[in-house]
Amino acid sequence: MLSGGDKRSIGKSDEITKLVLKNNSLFIELFNCLLVSDELIRMRAADAIEKVTITKPELLKPFKNKILNEVANIHQQEVEWHVAQLIPRLDLTPDEFKMAVIILNKFIDNTKSNIVKVFSMQSLADLVSINNSLKKDVIKRINELMTIGAPSINSRAKKLLKQLK
Repeated sequence: MLSGGDKRSIGKSDEITKLVLKNNSLFIELFNCLLVSDELIRMRAADAIEKVTITKPELLKPFKNKILNEVANIHQQEVEWHVAQLIPRLDLTPDEFKMAVIILNKFIDNTKSNIVKVFSMQSLADLVSINNSLKKDVIKRINELMTIGAPSINSRAKKLLKQLK
């Protein structure tokens, strides 16, 4: 259901989202699609996982280690921006929290995609609500990103800075 077409389409990922929300036991199958070699399938699986876990973040719990250690190392912008959205939904230990911050900063530094930068910046700000000691560093990082001059980054940055102050 996730294959076919091109990257400009989410294909049947919305249908899959509905199926998984009705039958949570399908989540493992969906998650495993993140680890296949087909970029289109990974992209659509990441989209569906992000949508499912908006309302059911607990489904990520058994996959936290794979997200942080495997999926976060998939160099595909469509996967990266969804991983950035998933990270604040994970129940992180202090060490995993540090790793998550490193992952999000790596996404920002290693991509040309403004979408990845925006979602990573948003997730860093979301992590501040979990660990306020990050606040100063996140504000500094957001200000640095504003120097890029991209409208999407500047718009989100202004909202996040207002929220963080």
